[in-house]
Amino acid sequence: MPMSGNPRKNARDIGDGFVRLTPVMFRGRSAADPQALRQAVEWELRDTHGQQAPAGDLPVLQARQRRILRLNQALSVLRTYQDAEKPHPWVFPHPATR
Repeated sequence: MPMSGNPRKNARDIGDGFVRLTPVMFRGRSAADPQALRQAVEWELRDTHGQQAPAGDLPVLQARQRRILRLNQALSVLRTYQDAEKPHPWVFPHPATR
């Protein structure tokens, strides 16, 4: 499970392709764990975007794009999980249940 350690190392492992993030991995965890991992993935994504690859080196460019794709996918999973966990602001309890 990627949540058992340093969020920065987990984000690096996700970017390298060693770990694939799924919502099931957050069951039974505190609400701070996905938030810490999300911040680490965003930091890793910014760091990856900042790295310049040589223009003619196709394998390096492909590896960079795959890393960006994996990190973006992890961010999407994290956002979906966090949005599903919080209640919607426009949903009110039915008057009969008050």
